[in-house]
Amino acid sequence: MATNYPTSLDTATQQPSPGSTTDMDATGYEHDVVHTNHSGALIALETKLGIGTSAASGASDGHVMTRQADGSTAWEAVPTNATTVTVADTTDTSCSVALFESATGDLAPKTDGGATYNAGTGTLTATAFAGALTGTSSGLSGGFENANIILANMVYN
Repeated sequence: MATNYPTSLDTATQQPSPGSTTDMDATGYEHDVVHTNHSGALIALETKLGIGTSAASGASDGHVMTRQADGSTAWEAVPTNATTVTVADTTDTSCSVALFESATGDLAPKTDGGATYNAGTGTLTATAFAGALTGTSSGLSGGFENANIILANMVYN
């Protein structure tokens, strides 16, 4: 059998694709050689994958074929949802803020262009804030319109 599969991928040398004008007696294109090479590759592929209800060699129920870093494949258990996410501190000055549509569960993280964070200045920016604001503030700019301001337990309108 003149196939490299499954130890490495075949090239046009092992699996030539003759065209409509290719002489089927030309070297490398002999009709019987082309069929033998293609059949060998198909058999190797079927052996690796398995067919019908038969299990593939090296696989267990619920396994999936995954590509490895070296280009090979392996049968592995179906990945589960991560319970933790590795995060790193950032110095980026234009970060998106991660949002989730529920407090718990298997959720996809989302972002909204209206909420950003500048790690260089520590500034969280949003188009609006709601709820009680507590703590201290410096560098207040802008103003309050139609708002009640409470200072030292006194209300000013």
